[in-house]
Amino acid sequence: AIEREGDALGALGEGRAVQPLSHDAQAPTAQARVGVLSTPDSAVNVFLDELDRQGIQADSVVSLWHAAARAWDPGAEGDTGSTSTSEATEQRVAATSTPVTGVVMVDDQGRLTWSWSRAGDLIASGSARLDCRDMPKAGNDADVAERLSESGPIESTHEVLAGEQDVGRVALDWLSWSVQLGASPERVVCVVAPSVAGSNGDSSPSAGAREFGATLGKLWSDATVDVVVRPDVVGATLERLGTRAARVREEASSGARSFAELSHRPGRSHKAFYRWTAAALVALALLIASLAYQLSAATGDARDKVDQAKTELDTLKKNAAEKYDRAIRISPNPTALLRKRLDEMKTAADDVPRGNRVANEIFRVVSALEGIGPEDDVRLDRMSVSRAGARLTGAVKFRLPDTELGPTLVERIAEIEGHMVWTGRITGTSPFVTFVISGSEASSDDKERP
Repeated sequence: AIEREGDALGALGEGRAVQPLSHDAQAPTAQARVGVLSTPDSAVNVFLDELDRQGIQADSVVSLWHAAARAWDPGAEGDTGSTSTSEATEQRVAATSTPVTGVVMVDDQGRLTWSWSRAGDLIASGSARLDCRDMPKAGNDADVAERLSESGPIESTHEVLAGEQDVGRVALDWLSWSVQLGASPERVVCVVAPSVAGSNGDSSPSAGAREFGATLGKLWSDATVDVVVRPDVVGATLERLGTRAARVREEASSGARSFAELSHRPGRSHKAFYRWTAAALVALALLIASLAYQLSAATGDARDKVDQAKTELDTLKKNAAEKYDRAIRISPNPTALLRKRLDEMKTAADDVPRGNRVANEIFRVVSALEGIGPEDDVRLDRMSVSRAGARLTGAVKFRLPDTELGPTLVERIAEIEGHMVWTGRITGTSPFVTFVISGSEASSDDKERP
């Protein structure tokens, strides 16, 4: 018996099926005291592997103690005739308490197996080995036995010796368990093989079984004892278990009715599921890796394009630096520098022959803008001077801050000698005034050509 599961179960060693005998699937509390069932499971695992290889599924794995408690406990589900499982459950729930039943099995090989159960749930168990002997059959004296031994084996009877001392050892184990668990059987079912020998000289098949039950009832006087005689004790137990275990798969999760871990041991279908799951995970990982590679490649392409754009921008900057005057770009007063350049251009324009009438008219318009600075906010949007046949025509479009500056420009143009007469008109209102001047040649007698 244990008070806490934890380290106590781990200390029982590996290679064994170890579990608490509790109907609750969860671990017992610190105050609860339950028994622990430990048994080697290597051979069971090999057997289950072979069954699984042949496509046979084991719904539940039980020990002989589980089977005895489930088969012979009168309080187990499905005990009587046609009583359904639900009816039996209702009967057990309606009862104020469920008594503990002890089952003792003695087979013809001298194995004594006992179990305690409550409503078919195993709570304690044990086993012992009894002495056996082969007795010559009645009528075979020593001389006959000696003669028969020369020609063949002597006919004998196999007997299992279950004396009061052996029954007392079982009662002593029960006393210890009752102190640990705080419970004791109120009813005992003895399943005994007919080979159990009696001590009072009675040679009937059930004499030893009756004597065994009477001795146990005398030593454990608080319980009623029933005796059942079966030639094959284990076979009868399994046969009875097969007719009573109506919900084997559901019971496989209870440590009090089966070895839960072995009953739910992964089989071929589980392993196939694990393999397919692993394959799906590998495929998913490959897909993610492929997407990651594509994203990495796309990132590299984007990085190359960014680097290319930076290179192109640097090239444009370099070309702009070569194309435009560096002095203008870095000058602290680019307006004054531009005005200086304009004066130089005007000085150079004085050398333009006056016979070039188109250039002369352009010069008149540009000269009219002299003295107008950036603060005047004057913008020249468009200017054209062309020759239509023998006559010159032109048009100039300004953007002015107000309506007063337009007539001033026309007056300035008129003050400069030229061939065309310019007139202007104003559209729009301040601060977006559009001033358009148009001009035409005053006389068609001038036959000069540009």
